[in-house]
Amino acid sequence: VINQNGLNLLERESNDIFKIGTEVITDVQILETAIERAKNKGADEDFVMLREALNLVRDLPFAGEDFVWADTEGITSNVVLTVITGALMLSDFYMARADLNGVFWATGQGLKALRGHEELIALRMKAHAQQRNVSGINSEWLAYERVRIADDQFLDREHNEIAKLRESLLTTI
Repeated sequence: VINQNGLNLLERESNDIFKIGTEVITDVQILETAIERAKNKGADEDFVMLREALNLVRDLPFAGEDFVWADTEGITSNVVLTVITGALMLSDFYMARADLNGVFWATGQGLKALRGHEELIALRMKAHAQQRNVSGINSEWLAYERVRIADDQFLDREHNEIAKLRESLLTTI
């Protein structure tokens, strides 16, 4: 495969093994770079870059594909962790600036990669609480509860941190 500049992006090596050229970068590499920049520099433009990188998230990694090798090599888990890290960083950035729309967008991107992630759900509930939006808090709770039940996980409301957070937010509104 040759790109428009005449560079070979995919070479065939021996035994029908393909080698991807160094000019090819993945969405994950773009996200990792953005996370590092935001972590190290932390300027507003670094978080703009992080948002652009998170905008590449569409679903679970390899969704709809039967790539068992990605799971067995831990690639899927690493991609999910990278997305969650970026989403949490950007959510915290927006929360510190009281940009609640930004919080909802960033947490939504993270939840595409890992439904029911408790820290992302907690951030969304806190953002709803800042808006004094009781139905928003309850909606996040119900979505979280559905994911837990769909994943066949027992939900002990007395000891669950999200349930405790929900109750505390509802009593302060």
